[in-house]
Amino acid sequence: MADEVHLHCRRYTWYDLRAKVVSAGFRILKMNHFGVLVYPPFYLQKRLNQFRYRRKNFREKHPITSNQACSTGRLRWMETLCDWERRLGGIVRYPFGIRTFVVATK
Repeated sequence: MADEVHLHCRRYTWYDLRAKVVSAGFRILKMNHFGVLVYPPFYLQKRLNQFRYRRKNFREKHPITSNQACSTGRLRWMETLCDWERRLGGIVRYPFGIRTFVVATK
């Protein structure tokens, strides 16, 4: 239910995503997670949302529009964390994160 509220359409594991990219004829240049440093508070918020969305009338009282779901609000501390994470991600593969990204070529 929370996926529907946040307009998520698909979920893939690391290995499923890798297999889909390769089977489409791409060669993976880089693959890693991001959102590692903010994962703990993100995880807790996600669990709270799952609890809240179980209540039948929550979505009716608090609808989320596509603009809210794709908000691009800027937080300086978040930008700083993401910058550190990006730099370190060039050196190590993160074991988890909020999202996974793939850089591939044909």
